[in-house]
Amino acid sequence: MTAMDRNMDFMVRMLNGEKLTTEQIEEESGRSAKTASRDMAAIGSIVHDLPGCVFYQKIIGKANKQFWITKEALPFDEALALLKILIGTRSLNKEEMLRVKDHLLSFLPDKKREPINKLVASTVASYTPVFSKQELLPKIAEFATYIQNRTPITFVYSSTTQNGVHKDNGLPVGLTFSDFYFYVVLYKPAQGRTFFYRLDRFSEVKLDTSKPTTVPRSKKIDEGESVNKTYLLNDGGEITYEFKYWNYPQTALDRLPGSKITHRNDDGSVTIKGNGFAQGMVLWILSQGSRIQVLQPQSLIDEVKTEVAKMATRYQ
Repeated sequence: MTAMDRNMDFMVRMLNGEKLTTEQIEEESGRSAKTASRDMAAIGSIVHDLPGCVFYQKIIGKANKQFWITKEALPFDEALALLKILIGTRSLNKEEMLRVKDHLLSFLPDKKREPINKLVASTVASYTPVFSKQELLPKIAEFATYIQNRTPITFVYSSTTQNGVHKDNGLPVGLTFSDFYFYVVLYKPAQGRTFFYRLDRFSEVKLDTSKPTTVPRSKKIDEGESVNKTYLLNDGGEITYEFKYWNYPQTALDRLPGSKITHRNDDGSVTIKGNGFAQGMVLWILSQGSRIQVLQPQSLIDEVKTEVAKMATRYQ
């Protein structure tokens, strides 16, 4: 067995949780203590470059050391990034956020847990959730079960577009997140369409065995693509839009995934084209004020004009 083969065998064993001693290595390899130490040093150099792995050695006798490798379930940088994203979304109430934070940090060794706690301390202290009381994690687990088991449901929903609370039904087929909120992707057989419903607005959810448990192949949507269609508001249908934009172009491209710049204009604007849901597009366009001008379709231009006129009457 070559030195490389020998070291690979020892490293794989340690990666699988085994702890080796100098005496054990000498006995198994038939090499001297000096060679065993050199082998472990070589393995330590290799492990140093492996993401999430740490090589340890400890003196346990006069001429005997113990060697082992630990695999971090979550690397420092990934844990920090996840916590910053979690805090930045403000989607969970503070108790749930703290619970998730502590759970993530439990996968790190103490010496790495404390630096992360310090790095997020100020944002944790001033954390202001979108929902101060409602717990979302149980609802996420509940709807994940409906989706996995293809379970139709009836429910009461608090809507902003249908004059308050109303009863509804459908088949949950997906769960996604965007802009502070979790959304349930729901197929409604009566309309033969898929809609996005805010998770926090569901109540009195019950199983409904009288409804279909599958979505017709022709009605299935690409959930990933739909998430890119602006605010997940799919009322009004999907449109192909084009507009001139006088703000930093990447701002629009980030908000409208899949859109692209088709022309750079002499007046300092760019022309951007893409696909999106009409209702979501109207809301986003209004948020851009005078820095945007819709070019097409005419239906979108008319909707924006109507909303601007309504807004103007508020200030008369």
